[in-house]
Amino acid sequence: DFPDEKLSARLKRLAMNSREALAEQGVATLYIVFGFLRWFESIDSKDEILSPLLLVPVRLERDNVEAPWKLLAEDEDILPNHSLAQLLADDFKLQLPMLEDEAGNVEDTNYRTRYFEEIQRSIRHLLRWEVQDKVALGTFSFQKLAMWEDLGKSRDRIACHDLCRAIARDPTLESRQPKDLPEDSELDQRTHPSKTFHILDADSSQHKAICAATRGASFVLDGPPGTGKSQTIANIIAEFLAIGKTVLFVSEKAAALEVVQRRLHEKGLADFCLACHSHTAHNGTVVAELGRCLGLKQENYADVTEELQRLDGVCPANRVGGGRGVTLSGSDARLLRKGIWTKRGGFS
Repeated sequence: DFPDEKLSARLKRLAMNSREALAEQGVATLYIVFGFLRWFESIDSKDEILSPLLLVPVRLERDNVEAPWKLLAEDEDILPNHSLAQLLADDFKLQLPMLEDEAGNVEDTNYRTRYFEEIQRSIRHLLRWEVQDKVALGTFSFQKLAMWEDLGKSRDRIACHDLCRAIARDPTLESRQPKDLPEDSELDQRTHPSKTFHILDADSSQHKAICAATRGASFVLDGPPGTGKSQTIANIIAEFLAIGKTVLFVSEKAAALEVVQRRLHEKGLADFCLACHSHTAHNGTVVAELGRCLGLKQENYADVTEELQRLDGVCPANRVGGGRGVTLSGSDARLLRKGIWTKRGGFS
């Protein structure tokens, strides 16, 4: 038991920590725990360990700083303790019972009792181990374990993948990078406007990266903040969408996902984007969004081939300067049309 002031401070800290995890990583970490396993690392160990058994995703909210805290259930499934299950399997050769379908009903006390009794039977040969039917609220994170499980299940496929072999510096791997990638100076000649689907402005270095991606090259796009990496990623996604490809865009930080998603939404591609793993991507939300998009009617657009060809013909006209090959674009080209560019290749 805590005094009201101390309890409020703890709840505030829990709410802040869970919101920070959602904002930075898109991962829910706040759970109500039902039941704990009391266990010991060895027979002679005197240090008991309490591990949660059933975790229910929740969130903490309040209307204002003076209002009481409200604990609300998230629209997500109840989780077992995956970390504990893996540890027991590896170190003690124990298998925790699987969750049943009716585990989604938090108020079903009979289910909890059955589940805890099954665990108690599986540990009956271990001295001092027991299941404690207690309830607690706290933050827990399992995203790295899920990644670890996927790596274990896909070990053979990963070991055979060319990209993974390249990262591991496999000397037997032959480079399969495309050999026809255009240089900066060749982009206008080798990339036809009718086959270019950029939704955002791109300079020559960004355009080159987009061409490399669409031709199947694997590469690292590096650059300081503000140099257009998210802009380039949005263009790459648009290019693949135009040719009927599916793109999985992942990031450790949720903010990076949101920036690219916002750019795609602003350019009318919202119906092609599905947030399938974030704090807003609940099961019901994902299913509803899929249903909505599958029911959309086909859209028809005007043929802009002639306009693209006209714009493509403008590019050579932007090359000026007495044989010195100065290329103008954007604001420079507009200044040239206004007669502000001087014969000496500078601004008057």
